[in-house]
Amino acid sequence: MRKQIIILAMILAALIALLLVVLGVRRLTGPKYPELKFDPAKVTGISITSPKSGMTLLKEKDGWKVRDNTSGKIYTADPGAAASVIENISRMSVTDIVSNNPARHAEFQVEESSGIKVEIKIKGKKDISFILGKESYDYGHYYFRFAGTAQVRLASGMRKASIDRPVDSWRDTRILRLDRGGVTRMEVNYPGNPKKDIVLALAPGTTGQWLAENVLDGAGQTGGKPKKADFDEVVKPLLYIITDFMHNGFAPAERKWGKTLFTVTVTAKEGVFKFMVGDKMVENRQLYYFGKKENEDTIYKIIDYKIENIRRERSDIK
Repeated sequence: MRKQIIILAMILAALIALLLVVLGVRRLTGPKYPELKFDPAKVTGISITSPKSGMTLLKEKDGWKVRDNTSGKIYTADPGAAASVIENISRMSVTDIVSNNPARHAEFQVEESSGIKVEIKIKGKKDISFILGKESYDYGHYYFRFAGTAQVRLASGMRKASIDRPVDSWRDTRILRLDRGGVTRMEVNYPGNPKKDIVLALAPGTTGQWLAENVLDGAGQTGGKPKKADFDEVVKPLLYIITDFMHNGFAPAERKWGKTLFTVTVTAKEGVFKFMVGDKMVENRQLYYFGKKENEDTIYKIIDYKIENIRRERSDIK
């Protein structure tokens, strides 16, 4: 009997030792969580669909595009927004299991009809697809489910509002993006009032000397000798805005182009670009102008001070 007690005690001690080893390993390594990791540089597309809207970012040779999944229209995407959302998703942390019960998917808003479905296409890798649900009880996580699985987990590292956005918020915020040092000519023309027109040209062989070419002669006619244009007062406001020209939103889809107040034509190493400025509008007590590029349908809203800075006239040349 005594011998049996000793053997049992040894077995119990061995089991306790084994348990301590297992617990120690778990403490060092932690529980194994599914990874949501990929190389952002290899992402070729990302689709985000919510009950509010749906869009797809597409990586093409000339940069990122965004497609409105409802209308099918494709626009130039904001490259910063595309890079940021992909980077943020790659850093998300998926942790604890909340439920394995599909009947609770509606409760956590991880159904495709209630959550935000994200589908990521990665060059040379299997696509990743998941659904982001509502905020968890601690407000520091969201409920998360890989598409095609029942398991609901917690996820952190990204705010839902950063991806649940209207299509227009993914579009490029710049109307023109030009190399400032490559601009050689800028014209501002006033339809119906050519006496206000101004032509500014970079003087040959210089890097910062600009001339006004269509100045008036002594008889008040165009064709006078070119005059030096003051860089800070005349050239700089137009040059600096037009080469990094950002809009402040888009006109309503039903908006039609009206009267053109003036046009700006820029000759740069990237080509010749013409921009048209039209009617005004007031929104939330802020004055905007409508504007559009020649031969394009998109109508932008542009805050008033930007327009006033590119509204150069012949009378600015003293």
